[in-house]
Amino acid sequence: MLSTTLALFRSQALEDVSIDDIARAAGVGKATLYRYFETKEALVRACLDDVLTRLNERLEAAEAGPGPPPDRLRRIIGAMVDTFSDDLMPLRLITRRESDLRAEWRLSVHDARLRLVAVLGEHFRRGTAAGWYRELDGDLIAQFVMGMIRSGVTHVEGISRDALGDAIHAFVLRASAGGPPQTLRLSDAAPPTRMRGRLSGGADVDR
Repeated sequence: MLSTTLALFRSQALEDVSIDDIARAAGVGKATLYRYFETKEALVRACLDDVLTRLNERLEAAEAGPGPPPDRLRRIIGAMVDTFSDDLMPLRLITRRESDLRAEWRLSVHDARLRLVAVLGEHFRRGTAAGWYRELDGDLIAQFVMGMIRSGVTHVEGISRDALGDAIHAFVLRASAGGPPQTLRLSDAAPPTRMRGRLSGGADVDR
């Protein structure tokens, strides 16, 4: 039922999908649906939890994988781009202002946002401690990365997931490595930045 609901959210706005639509698409009666989820809101919440659980598993695997921090960051960004592209409808809830949400949603949405920020923030803190990045506010740059991913997926037309991920990755690396400001266009995304050495001070970076 969760996969069916998410499939509907990929093609329709959240408010346009009814319980009848979900039951019909899932091939079950409304009574069966209500046996598991008392309300449509409870079903959407379960979808959000399912999406975030699967995303967190990918993020943890990316962070634990081989390679220096910049390589792991690219995999993290790629996982987030894929998930936001596939499941934007429930995930858009985590980037809405809390004042726009009903009171019972605020805590779960706040917790969901923190789960993603925590993974990214910890990545930047570890990378900074190891000398790969200059001193950064890990949580703040994590919020920036999330905002770029959501905006790219939502508003940039005609760009592939790989190109979007490469552009965001290159932008973040250039900012975290220091050095003079540079103009970055989405068309500059490929090939991705090559890392020749540690990013500390920017001296060992091939751009």
